[in-house]
Amino acid sequence: MTVISHHAYKSEKKLSPCVFIVTGGTGGHYYPALAVAQAIKKQGGEVYIFIDRRIEKLANFSSLTHITLPSFFPYGQFYKKIHTVFQLTRQYLILYRYFKKLKPQLVIGFGGYSSVLPVWFAQRKKIPTLLHEQNAVLGKANLFLSKKAHFIATSFPHTYKVPNFLMRKIVYTGNILQEKFITNYTPSAYNISVNSEKFILLITAGSQGADFFDQKIPSFLSKLPINLKEKLFIYHQTRPENCSYVRSAYEKENLKAYTDFYFKDMPDKMHQAHLIISRSGATTLTEILYMGRPCIFIPYKLAADQHQYFNAKNLEDKK
Repeated sequence: MTVISHHAYKSEKKLSPCVFIVTGGTGGHYYPALAVAQAIKKQGGEVYIFIDRRIEKLANFSSLTHITLPSFFPYGQFYKKIHTVFQLTRQYLILYRYFKKLKPQLVIGFGGYSSVLPVWFAQRKKIPTLLHEQNAVLGKANLFLSKKAHFIATSFPHTYKVPNFLMRKIVYTGNILQEKFITNYTPSAYNISVNSEKFILLITAGSQGADFFDQKIPSFLSKLPINLKEKLFIYHQTRPENCSYVRSAYEKENLKAYTDFYFKDMPDKMHQAHLIISRSGATTLTEILYMGRPCIFIPYKLAADQHQYFNAKNLEDKK
């Protein structure tokens, strides 16, 4: 990853069309944005990805240029709202410099609160903007920006909470997979684990992890019959602070497991799996569907507008 610090910024002569890509603070926002950025770069475009600090660990695995913006959460107690105003002011000053120096011809927003100010800034300057909605519910950030956006790309054939006046801007594209999924893996037939063969279980709650998965699932698996436990091998993506606890829980029950807070080879883990237990964030859901693996989805009940529930419901309704 190349990160540009706004303190050490130096102007460069622009030789090709410039695109700003702006994404929220989860892998579900970031990975489709990264896939688009890679495609633009491959075609000779100049591309900059604006992120917030929550996903810097993900951006470390990319060679593209990333700019970290101050992050904020627009809800909460009074002091948090004061902090939001302060962070937005910092964002505005940083964005002013980048827009002035690099003069982007297009800005693409991938949702999340971090995307609001950069896309709004572009719209104020009459720069064309596109939006991409990963989830089955149009998010608050994209809804706020939608009136002046040129198009809104959606991941599901039916997206909830889209006002009638926006329907003419909707383009159903599906969600966007990273190139490494397409080039390195092709959907393959599901091979059942029989007799004494190893049964591989992948557990993931997305880029942020989940306390519920880390605290409850090891306990559930410990209650399996001995013959099933002996053939089971578990990949469990945890929250960073829970990794040691989860590892110890599996060791205590003599369950064979590999635990980490980030799997950089997640496509390979999905490809190996006989079963996946996962949240139903849109990008993870898309990756699992591409791999053709059976999955138990456990939607995050506090997700904005219950979008994880509606992501999973879209699949159920297609049966």
